Order: sequence, then C-alpha cells, then structure tokens
Amino acid sequence: MLEVFTGGYVATNGYLLQKGKTTILIDAPAGSFEWLQEKGIASDYLLLTHQHFDHVEDAHLFPCPIYAYSPFSRALIRDKECRENWGLPVSVPDFEVDEVLEGISQLPLGDIQFDLLHVPGHSPDSLVYSLPQAKLALVGDTLFAGGVGRTDLPGGDEQLLFNGIREKLLTLSPTTQIYPGHGPATSPAEEATNPFLH
Repeated sequence: MLEVFTGGYVATNGYLLQKGKTTILIDAPAGSFEWLQEKGIASDYLLLTHQHFDHVEDAHLFPCPIYAYSPFSRALIRDKECRENWGLPVSVPDFEVDEVLEGISQLPLGDIQFDLLHVPGHSPDSLVYSLPQAKLALVGDTLFAGGVGRTDLPGGDEQLLFNGIREKLLTLSPTTQIYPGHGPATSPAEEATNPFLH
C-alpha cells in the first residue's frame, strides 16, 4: 500500500509504503511526522531521496533509523540559503543518517526490498528507490511529470541528470509508476516524450 503526503512551503511529497509488517516513509517534508501520528502509524524506517531542505524538514522528529546516500550534510540541506535568498522561514534541525547507502545497489528492509539507483544531477546524493516487482519507483526530484529536477543548485549537473534519467529511469518497465518529490505520478512511457529530454 502506498500513500502520499504533501507538505511544506514548496509542496513536497512524502510517501508511506506498507507491506506485511513493514512500514517505510520515503522523505520527510514538513508535517509528515504529525500526519503519521494522526494516522496512528509509526514508521520503521525513513529513507531520503536526497537532503535538500524540503525533503528533510521533519527528519529530526523520527526515532526510526534514517537511510540516505550520504551522511548528514548541512551544505546539501541549504536551509540558510533558503532563508536568505527566498525569505522562507525554514530551519532544519540536525539529524543523523544511520545508514549510508553509497555504493549499495539493493536494500532489503523487512518485507520490502528496493533496488537503489543513484541518479545525481539535481543533487549529488539523489537516490531512486525502485520496486521492480511492484512496478513503482520513488524518484525524489530527478524526474517529474513533464519535467526534470532543477540543475542550477550547488552540485547540480544537467548532463549527468539527463543521462541518468535516460539510462536508469526510462529503461524501467514502461508502465512503472514513477512517484516524484513534487506533483503527480507518471511513468517511463509517458516521459518518453518529456520535452526536457529531447
């Protein structure tokens, strides 16, 4: 079962994934911890697609293990830049990444096993959590319905992102449901005509 929560100043998606006795939250936008509390659900794991501020605002509230491509990085979170340049009152408390996933291609967590796809370009630590058998992929800000992640932030690389999308995301089963960090779900078949990739 997959449910979406959208919160924070830039309408960021967090995803609740439940299978058997395993409960996983992918990304922690503002309000996601309270959302789970109201549902009476405790997440066994928190997985981060990347550490930009809007995806980790609630991360410090979760007592469960946190998984990410790289260790906690204030430079990636960019909340100070967000306050000073955009005027948004965002301040992300420190949290600890318990499990660093760099170099790992498969991640079994309880009743759920992910294929991990490193797709940098939007952020150096961007990680896609793919479930091929269920035909779904949680892609963070790498790919959107009709769009792609911005590459003008520190560590961004347009060509790296485009190559990663073409080689790792558009090669998934055409009917795979792609769940992005912002906006509605899409699929490789739909994004074959994505204007940013041509």
